[in-house]
Amino acid sequence: MIDFRSVRERVPAEDAARFYGLEFNRRSWAVCPFHQDKHPSISFKGGRFRCWACGANGDSLDFTARLFNLDSVQAAEKLNADFHLGLSCEDKEVLETLKMERERQNIAIAHQEFEEWRTETMQSLNEVCYIANKAVENGPPWSIGQALAVRDKERAEYISNLLEGDGTPEEQARLYRERRLSEQWIAQILKGC
Repeated sequence: MIDFRSVRERVPAEDAARFYGLEFNRRSWAVCPFHQDKHPSISFKGGRFRCWACGANGDSLDFTARLFNLDSVQAAEKLNADFHLGLSCEDKEVLETLKMERERQNIAIAHQEFEEWRTETMQSLNEVCYIANKAVENGPPWSIGQALAVRDKERAEYISNLLEGDGTPEEQARLYRERRLSEQWIAQILKGC
């Protein structure tokens, strides 16, 4: 793995900021790239940076990671390449560690996407059940969406229960893989109302 300490020592935050396009005033302050800044509010000292408006702070790795939306390993690799530091990351154990870190990040992203889908789908399913209950309560004539909601209410409740925690992780994963099908019939009900 690239030695983070070597990167920090060889590339101060101010150098990274200049290299990546920040312009400094006479006092070595710059407009902060991490928020809607109009006046210089980010300062550099001792190899580190600090924005006095938004609170962003750290070293060259933190600056690069935040600027390019990278993790610390990717930021170290970018600084190593951009500043031609020549630091090696050829060790097999290091490469395996990097691979595992990227896989962990991919899993975390996939989990976040699943959780967002699960929350949105449960809200839509609850809306389908609400439409069905109101339609039954008010009686016919029903709109197409109401009729479909009444017809599919049990299906909506079943899927909602699986997503709320009654389902196994495998069942929830299957629903996520087949989400396009459920999204279609839910959309058909909601558009028909």
